[in-house]
Amino acid sequence: DIVFKERLADYCGGFISGVSDNYTKLKVSDVNIKIKSTDIEGRYEVVYTVKDEAGNQAKYTIYIVKKAGTASGGAIS
Repeated sequence: DIVFKERLADYCGGFISGVSDNYTKLKVSDVNIKIKSTDIEGRYEVVYTVKDEAGNQAKYTIYIVKKAGTASGGAIS
């Protein structure tokens, strides 16, 4: 499961094409990606957070479902 989560982190990082802010120069690498299992087997919660220099934070959550050994799906909430 650790190997899958590492691959899932790479997969989820691929969804980010850019990050912008009115004042702070942000990079894609500034986005923190946290992945955790849910109470449904094969379903993972992926939380993206990024914070600017003023302390303002943006947070997006998606859910990924593992099917047949691959990661697929997702919904922004």
